[in-house]
Amino acid sequence: MSCTAIKMNRPSRQDFRELPVNILASFEEKPFAPELVYQELSDVNGVPVFLMIFEKFYLRNSSATAATVQILDSGTEQTATIIGVGGGSGILNTNHGSHADLTAALADALAKYGFAKVEG
Repeated sequence: MSCTAIKMNRPSRQDFRELPVNILASFEEKPFAPELVYQELSDVNGVPVFLMIFEKFYLRNSSATAATVQILDSGTEQTATIIGVGGGSGILNTNHGSHADLTAALADALAKYGFAKVEG
């Protein structure tokens, strides 16, 4: 199984709770958009944490890939971690980079709302 991770951040903003809707809106015009299969907003020691899980099915190899997006709001900065996994099929679990494609698409969606990639 393959994995790709991207870290991003932005200054804290008030639209934190609308991020799942905003991310999905980024895919409205595209065919075969990922599906938001789970979302949860929780509070961990006073820090709001958004957890979202996306899934995308690929007909070409009858497999699915998934990505988890976790966003923490410290009050001054919002930090996002996007982790994409899966997409393999067959005996060798061959994937065609679908997990990386989904992770990059979600990063692009977050970039529209002010998030920037963190190097390293």
